[in-house]
Amino acid sequence: MNYPYANGVLKVKEADLFTNASYLRLKDSKDILKTLEELGYEKKQTIEATLVNELVKTKDLIQSLSPNHKLTNCFFLVSDATNIKAYYKARIFNLSTDDLYVPNSNFSKENLEEAILNYDLKGLSKENQKLFIKLEQELKGLEENPRLISAKIDQILFEKAYKDSNKINDKALREYLVLNIDTINIITLFRAKKLNFNLSEVLDVFIDNGKIKIDVLKDLYQEENEDRILKEIILVYPKLEKSLLSYFKNQSLDLLERAFKSYILEEIAKYEYDSMKLGPMLYYYVSKEIEIENIRLIYFDQSIALSDLIKGEKNG
Repeated sequence: MNYPYANGVLKVKEADLFTNASYLRLKDSKDILKTLEELGYEKKQTIEATLVNELVKTKDLIQSLSPNHKLTNCFFLVSDATNIKAYYKARIFNLSTDDLYVPNSNFSKENLEEAILNYDLKGLSKENQKLFIKLEQELKGLEENPRLISAKIDQILFEKAYKDSNKINDKALREYLVLNIDTINIITLFRAKKLNFNLSEVLDVFIDNGKIKIDVLKDLYQEENEDRILKEIILVYPKLEKSLLSYFKNQSLDLLERAFKSYILEEIAKYEYDSMKLGPMLYYYVSKEIEIENIRLIYFDQSIALSDLIKGEKNG
Protein backbone atom coordinates (compact mmCIF):
# COMPACT_ATOMS: atom_id res chain seq x y z
CA MET A 1 0.00 0.00 0.00
CA ASN A 2 1.03 3.67 -0.39
CA TYR A 3 0.05 6.75 1.58
CA PRO A 4 -2.13 8.48 -1.07
CA TYR A 5 -4.26 5.34 -1.49
CA ALA A 6 -4.49 4.61 2.26
CA ASN A 7 -5.33 8.21 3.11
CA GLY A 8 -7.90 8.37 0.32
CA VAL A 9 -9.74 5.35 1.75
CA LEU A 10 -9.73 6.88 5.25
CA LYS A 11 -10.86 10.28 3.96
CA VAL A 12 -14.04 8.58 2.71
CA LYS A 13 -14.46 6.85 6.10
CA GLU A 14 -14.19 10.21 7.90
CA ALA A 15 -17.68 11.05 6.68
CA ASP A 16 -19.02 8.41 9.09
CA LEU A 17 -17.36 9.86 12.20
CA PHE A 18 -19.90 10.92 14.80
CA THR A 19 -21.14 14.50 14.98
CA ASN A 20 -23.06 16.25 17.76
CA ALA A 21 -26.24 15.05 16.05
CA SER A 22 -25.04 11.43 16.44
CA TYR A 23 -24.29 11.95 20.13
CA LEU A 24 -27.69 13.60 20.67
CA ARG A 25 -29.38 10.53 19.17
CA LEU A 26 -27.53 8.36 21.70
CA LYS A 27 -28.39 10.68 24.59
CA ASP A 28 -32.09 10.49 23.65
CA SER A 29 -32.08 6.76 22.88
CA LYS A 30 -33.99 4.18 24.92
CA ASP A 31 -31.87 1.42 23.33
CA ILE A 32 -28.29 2.60 22.79
CA LEU A 33 -27.17 -0.68 21.19
CA LYS A 34 -29.93 -0.45 18.58
CA THR A 35 -29.13 3.22 17.91
CA LEU A 36 -25.42 2.40 17.50
CA GLU A 37 -26.38 -0.26 14.95
CA GLU A 38 -28.42 2.34 13.06
CA LEU A 39 -25.38 4.64 13.14
CA GLY A 40 -23.18 1.99 11.52
CA TYR A 41 -21.76 -0.07 14.39
CA GLU A 42 -21.88 -3.87 14.28
CA LYS A 43 -24.16 -4.88 17.14
CA LYS A 44 -22.79 -7.36 19.69
CA GLN A 45 -24.32 -8.74 22.89
CA THR A 46 -23.13 -5.88 25.12
CA ILE A 47 -22.18 -2.25 24.69
CA GLU A 48 -18.55 -3.00 25.61
CA ALA A 49 -18.31 -5.87 23.13
CA THR A 50 -19.78 -3.59 20.44
CA LEU A 51 -17.27 -0.81 21.14
CA VAL A 52 -14.27 -3.15 21.39
CA ASN A 53 -15.28 -4.75 18.09
CA GLU A 54 -15.41 -1.32 16.43
CA LEU A 55 -11.98 -0.40 17.76
CA VAL A 56 -10.48 -3.70 16.59
CA LYS A 57 -12.05 -3.23 13.15
CA THR A 58 -10.50 0.25 13.01
CA LYS A 59 -7.08 -1.13 13.99
CA ASP A 60 -7.36 -3.89 11.38
CA LEU A 61 -8.32 -1.34 8.72
CA ILE A 62 -5.34 0.88 9.58
CA GLN A 63 -2.94 -2.07 9.52
CA SER A 64 -4.34 -3.38 6.22
CA LEU A 65 -3.69 0.02 4.62
CA SER A 66 -0.41 0.86 6.36
CA PRO A 67 2.67 1.44 4.18
CA ASN A 68 4.85 1.27 7.33
CA HIS A 69 3.70 -0.98 10.16
CA LYS A 70 6.54 0.12 12.43
CA LEU A 71 4.98 3.58 12.50
CA THR A 72 1.30 2.64 12.63
CA ASN A 73 2.11 0.21 15.47
CA CYS A 74 2.76 3.33 17.56
CA PHE A 75 -0.96 4.19 17.31
CA PHE A 76 -1.67 1.26 19.62
CA LEU A 77 0.97 2.15 22.21
CA VAL A 78 -1.51 2.92 25.00
CA SER A 79 -3.22 -0.47 24.59
CA ASP A 80 0.17 -2.20 24.56
CA ALA A 81 1.09 -0.47 27.81
CA THR A 82 -2.28 -1.33 29.39
CA ASN A 83 -1.88 -5.00 28.49
CA ILE A 84 1.74 -5.31 29.57
CA LYS A 85 1.00 -3.65 32.93
CA ALA A 86 -1.99 -5.91 33.52
CA TYR A 87 -0.09 -9.13 32.78
CA TYR A 88 2.97 -8.16 34.84
CA LYS A 89 0.74 -7.32 37.81
CA ALA A 90 -1.16 -10.59 37.33
CA ARG A 91 2.15 -12.46 37.45
CA ILE A 92 3.58 -10.59 40.43
CA PHE A 93 0.43 -10.64 42.55
CA ASN A 94 -0.89 -14.03 41.34
CA LEU A 95 -4.08 -12.53 39.90
CA SER A 96 -6.50 -14.02 37.40
CA THR A 97 -5.87 -13.08 33.77
CA ASP A 98 -9.55 -13.44 32.82
CA ASP A 99 -10.85 -10.35 31.00
CA LEU A 100 -7.47 -8.58 31.21
CA TYR A 101 -6.70 -8.31 27.53
CA VAL A 102 -7.37 -5.12 25.53
CA PRO A 103 -7.72 -6.28 21.89
CA ASN A 104 -6.44 -3.25 19.92
CA SER A 105 -2.82 -4.06 20.77
CA ASN A 106 0.27 -5.02 18.80
CA PHE A 107 0.66 -8.13 20.97
CA SER A 108 -1.73 -11.07 20.93
CA LYS A 109 -3.17 -12.43 24.17
CA GLU A 110 -1.19 -15.64 23.63
CA ASN A 111 2.10 -13.79 23.08
CA LEU A 112 1.61 -11.75 26.27
CA GLU A 113 0.78 -14.83 28.33
CA GLU A 114 3.82 -16.70 27.04
CA ALA A 115 6.24 -13.76 27.30
CA ILE A 116 5.15 -12.43 30.70
CA LEU A 117 3.59 -15.34 32.55
CA ASN A 118 5.80 -18.14 31.18
CA TYR A 119 9.02 -16.24 30.27
CA ASP A 120 8.83 -17.68 26.74
CA LEU A 121 9.72 -15.15 24.02
CA LYS A 122 9.78 -17.53 21.02
CA GLY A 123 6.49 -16.22 19.62
CA LEU A 124 7.81 -12.63 19.39
CA SER A 125 9.85 -10.91 16.70
CA LYS A 126 13.56 -10.31 17.45
CA GLU A 127 12.81 -6.63 18.10
CA ASN A 128 10.02 -7.41 20.56
CA GLN A 129 12.15 -10.06 22.25
CA LYS A 130 14.65 -7.29 23.00
CA LEU A 131 11.81 -5.14 24.35
CA PHE A 132 10.62 -7.82 26.78
CA ILE A 133 14.17 -8.64 27.88
CA LYS A 134 14.60 -4.94 28.70
CA LEU A 135 11.28 -4.89 30.57
CA GLU A 136 12.35 -7.89 32.67
CA GLN A 137 15.65 -6.20 33.52
CA GLU A 138 14.10 -2.83 34.37
CA LEU A 139 11.23 -4.27 36.45
CA LYS A 140 13.45 -6.52 38.54
CA GLY A 141 13.20 -5.56 42.20
CA LEU A 142 10.03 -3.48 41.76
CA GLU A 143 7.62 -6.25 42.74
CA GLU A 144 6.40 -4.38 45.82
CA ASN A 145 5.64 -1.16 43.95
CA PRO A 146 2.79 -1.46 41.41
CA ARG A 147 2.81 2.28 40.68
CA LEU A 148 6.49 2.21 39.74
CA ILE A 149 5.97 -0.90 37.60
CA SER A 150 3.31 0.97 35.59
CA ALA A 151 5.51 4.05 35.24
CA LYS A 152 8.54 2.05 34.13
CA ILE A 153 6.52 0.23 31.45
CA ASP A 154 5.21 3.57 30.12
CA GLN A 155 8.74 5.00 30.08
CA ILE A 156 10.20 2.05 28.14
CA LEU A 157 7.39 1.86 25.57
CA PHE A 158 7.30 5.61 24.92
CA GLU A 159 11.08 5.72 24.61
CA LYS A 160 11.01 2.96 21.98
CA ALA A 161 8.17 4.60 20.04
CA TYR A 162 9.88 8.01 20.17
CA LYS A 163 13.11 6.54 18.79
CA ASP A 164 11.20 4.74 16.03
CA SER A 165 9.42 7.96 15.01
CA ASN A 166 12.73 9.85 14.90
CA LYS A 167 14.34 7.27 12.63
CA ILE A 168 11.60 7.71 10.03
CA ASN A 169 11.24 11.45 10.75
CA ASP A 170 7.45 11.55 10.61
CA LYS A 171 6.39 14.89 12.13
CA ALA A 172 2.77 13.95 12.85
CA LEU A 173 3.66 10.79 14.75
CA ARG A 174 6.47 12.46 16.67
CA GLU A 175 4.20 15.33 17.70
CA TYR A 176 1.50 12.86 18.74
CA LEU A 177 3.96 11.00 20.96
CA VAL A 178 5.39 14.18 22.49
CA LEU A 179 1.88 15.52 23.20
CA ASN A 180 0.97 12.26 24.91
CA ILE A 181 4.14 12.31 26.98
CA ASP A 182 3.59 15.90 28.11
CA THR A 183 -0.10 15.53 28.90
CA ILE A 184 0.53 12.28 30.81
CA ASN A 185 3.27 14.05 32.77
CA ILE A 186 1.02 17.01 33.58
CA ILE A 187 -1.75 14.69 34.81
CA THR A 188 0.85 12.80 36.86
CA LEU A 189 2.05 16.10 38.33
CA PHE A 190 -1.42 17.13 39.49
CA ARG A 191 -2.37 13.64 40.69
CA ALA A 192 0.86 13.40 42.71
CA LYS A 193 0.15 16.80 44.26
CA LYS A 194 -3.31 15.59 45.30
CA LEU A 195 -1.82 12.45 46.88
CA ASN A 196 1.13 14.32 48.41
CA PHE A 197 3.83 12.03 47.00
CA ASN A 198 7.46 12.46 47.99
CA LEU A 199 9.51 14.30 45.36
CA SER A 200 11.65 11.21 44.69
CA GLU A 201 8.51 9.14 44.04
CA VAL A 202 7.25 11.68 41.50
CA LEU A 203 10.56 11.93 39.64
CA ASP A 204 10.54 8.15 39.19
CA VAL A 205 7.28 8.22 37.21
CA PHE A 206 7.73 11.08 34.74
CA ILE A 207 8.30 10.08 31.09
CA ASP A 208 11.26 11.59 29.23
CA ASN A 209 11.32 13.19 25.73
CA GLY A 210 8.51 15.69 26.31
CA LYS A 211 8.74 19.40 25.51
CA ILE A 212 8.34 20.11 29.23
CA LYS A 213 11.61 18.85 30.66
CA ILE A 214 11.71 16.74 33.80
CA ASP A 215 13.73 19.43 35.64
CA VAL A 216 10.86 21.85 34.99
CA LEU A 217 8.30 19.29 36.20
CA LYS A 218 10.40 18.81 39.34
CA ASP A 219 10.25 22.55 40.04
CA LEU A 220 6.51 22.65 39.34
CA TYR A 221 5.87 19.83 41.77
CA GLN A 222 7.50 21.89 44.52
CA GLU A 223 5.65 25.06 43.46
CA GLU A 224 2.49 25.93 45.40
CA ASN A 225 1.47 29.01 43.41
CA GLU A 226 -1.03 27.99 40.72
CA ASP A 227 -0.34 31.11 38.64
CA ARG A 228 3.32 30.18 38.39
CA ILE A 229 2.50 26.58 37.48
CA LEU A 230 0.10 27.83 34.80
CA LYS A 231 2.66 30.28 33.42
CA GLU A 232 5.36 27.60 33.01
CA ILE A 233 3.04 25.16 31.22
CA ILE A 234 1.48 27.69 28.84
CA LEU A 235 4.94 28.92 27.87
CA VAL A 236 5.16 25.58 26.06
CA TYR A 237 1.45 24.98 25.39
CA PRO A 238 -0.45 28.29 25.28
CA LYS A 239 -3.67 26.62 24.06
CA LEU A 240 -3.94 24.68 27.33
CA GLU A 241 -4.53 27.81 29.40
CA LYS A 242 -8.34 27.55 29.46
CA SER A 243 -8.29 23.84 30.36
CA LEU A 244 -5.77 24.38 33.15
CA LEU A 245 -7.71 27.33 34.60
CA SER A 246 -10.82 25.13 34.63
CA TYR A 247 -8.89 22.41 36.44
CA PHE A 248 -7.69 24.81 39.13
CA LYS A 249 -11.37 25.67 39.74
CA ASN A 250 -13.01 22.23 39.56
CA GLN A 251 -10.04 19.98 40.47
CA SER A 252 -11.39 17.30 38.10
CA LEU A 253 -8.61 15.24 36.54
CA ASP A 254 -11.21 13.39 34.42
CA LEU A 255 -12.32 16.62 32.74
CA LEU A 256 -8.70 17.71 32.33
CA GLU A 257 -7.81 14.42 30.62
CA ARG A 258 -10.75 14.87 28.23
CA ALA A 259 -9.60 18.41 27.46
CA PHE A 260 -6.08 17.14 26.76
CA LYS A 261 -7.40 14.48 24.36
CA SER A 262 -9.36 17.18 22.52
CA TYR A 263 -6.21 19.27 22.28
CA ILE A 264 -4.13 16.36 20.96
CA LEU A 265 -6.68 15.73 18.21
CA GLU A 266 -6.77 19.44 17.37
CA GLU A 267 -2.99 19.45 16.93
CA ILE A 268 -2.94 16.22 14.90
CA ALA A 269 -5.65 17.70 12.62
CA LYS A 270 -2.92 19.98 11.21
CA TYR A 271 -1.65 16.91 9.34
CA GLU A 272 -5.08 15.69 8.20
CA TYR A 273 -4.50 16.67 4.55
CA ASP A 274 -0.84 15.62 4.24
CA SER A 275 -1.69 12.83 1.82
CA MET A 276 1.93 11.71 1.32
CA LYS A 277 2.55 11.05 5.03
CA LEU A 278 1.10 9.32 8.08
CA GLY A 279 -0.92 12.29 9.39
CA PRO A 280 -4.36 11.47 7.90
CA MET A 281 -4.16 7.86 9.15
CA LEU A 282 -3.24 9.04 12.65
CA TYR A 283 -5.99 11.67 12.61
CA TYR A 284 -8.62 9.08 11.67
CA TYR A 285 -7.53 6.59 14.32
CA VAL A 286 -7.40 9.16 17.14
CA SER A 287 -10.81 10.51 16.03
CA LYS A 288 -12.26 6.99 16.20
CA GLU A 289 -10.76 6.38 19.66
CA ILE A 290 -12.35 9.60 20.89
CA GLU A 291 -15.70 8.71 19.32
CA ILE A 292 -15.70 5.37 21.16
CA GLU A 293 -14.74 6.99 24.45
CA ASN A 294 -17.56 9.52 24.04
CA ILE A 295 -20.05 6.69 23.44
CA ARG A 296 -18.92 5.11 26.73
CA LEU A 297 -19.41 8.41 28.53
CA ILE A 298 -22.96 8.71 27.18
CA TYR A 299 -23.78 5.08 27.93
CA PHE A 300 -22.86 5.51 31.60
CA ASP A 301 -24.54 8.92 31.90
CA GLN A 302 -27.07 9.87 29.23
CA SER A 303 -27.57 13.22 30.98
CA ILE A 304 -23.98 14.24 30.22
CA ALA A 305 -23.74 17.60 28.47
CA LEU A 306 -22.29 17.66 24.96
CA SER A 307 -19.79 20.21 26.26
CA ASP A 308 -18.40 17.55 28.66
CA LEU A 309 -17.62 15.12 25.85
CA ILE A 310 -14.18 14.99 24.24
CA LYS A 311 -14.20 17.51 21.42
CA GLY A 312 -13.30 16.57 17.88
CA GLU A 313 -13.49 18.26 14.50
CA LYS A 314 -16.97 16.79 13.95
CA ASN A 315 -18.38 17.74 17.38
CA GLY A 316 -16.29 20.76 18.40
